Amino acid sequence: MTTPRIPFDIIDTANGTAVRTSDGVFLRLTGSPIPVWQLHALAGGRDVALDAAGQASWQRVHSAVTTRHEHDAAPTWPTPKSRVLIVCTEPALAHLAADLAELGADVRSLDVTGVYDSVDLGSVIEITQALTEFRPALVIWLAGGLPPRALWDNLDTLPFRGVAWLRVHREGSQLWVDPLSLDMTDPSSAQVMKRRLAASGTAEELASWLEARTNVPTAMSDLAGRMVGLRLLDMAQAWAFDAERLRIYRTRAWQFNARSLRASEHTVLAYPEPAPLP
Repeated sequence: MTTPRIPFDIIDTANGTAVRTSDGVFLRLTGSPIPVWQLHALAGGRDVALDAAGQASWQRVHSAVTTRHEHDAAPTWPTPKSRVLIVCTEPALAHLAADLAELGADVRSLDVTGVYDSVDLGSVIEITQALTEFRPALVIWLAGGLPPRALWDNLDTLPFRGVAWLRVHREGSQLWVDPLSLDMTDPSSAQVMKRRLAASGTAEELASWLEARTNVPTAMSDLAGRMVGLRLLDMAQAWAFDAERLRIYRTRAWQFNARSLRASEHTVLAYPEPAPLP
């Protein structure tokens, strides 16, 4: 008798034979007529001749192990949130698209490298077409340098249109992940920057540096990219499945130093924009 291979271990203990499932749960086999050596063979997917009692016992074991194995698998990505648009100009984070696709998301990637010197018309058209034609539920911008301010200010309206908006940019070795924006109660990219300036002891210098846009791009290591990628994957999963931790991701900016590999979190809350002057 052979069955599909489901990973589990057979252990002979003082309490009798037990099975350890792939998720670390131990199941005691009380009164099983199958010898341990045959269970090992079955666990390895090999053919074993069993009598009627052995077959019935093995079916119960296999059913229990299979149920736990399938329950332990990653849940199916929700269809209403399946489409994710990634704008990536950070090579160390290029793997995020494939990682999200492996989790079940329908991912489209754009590489608009021209947006950093100037907001070229071709990049704007490409992004606009992707938003219109692909109709993403989540837009992730992975900027390898300073954020393209004009474009980000425009994309800050995405949450008002029911599209989640996740922003990442890098300032030398410092990488910033903004809070995830889902609606008007979440901080925009402009508000995050204003909060940073308000909290900075060198606000004048920071503002001047950002205005001058003299950021010199440096390569980020693959290890740093993987560490940041895990944070972004968890944020996307929390959004897709409405997990409890999503509340935290909507109110915390995350700073990561790509050289020291150390991270810190900073609370950022949205605030009502002042009315324009008459």
